[in-house]
Amino acid sequence: MRNFVLAFALGFGVSGAANAADVNVAPGLGTLNAAIVAAADGDTLFLQDGTYRMLGTTIAKNLTIKAQTNNAPVIVPDT
Repeated sequence: MRNFVLAFALGFGVSGAANAADVNVAPGLGTLNAAIVAAADGDTLFLQDGTYRMLGTTIAKNLTIKAQTNNAPVIVPDT
């Protein structure tokens, strides 16, 4: 279920807050999780090329998650 929610957020993201921030996220273990936790409603997270290992974070706010380039970042669950 979490993978579907993340895939949905990556594909369709939601934005719109007046004070929204653009946040660059480096690949690695827990970096995307930390960015999601620190983000505010309406923020856009730009993922650099690379692999992101998710630690089971639930996205409970309106975020847009996008790739910085045309190369798709890889998001995998941490096992």
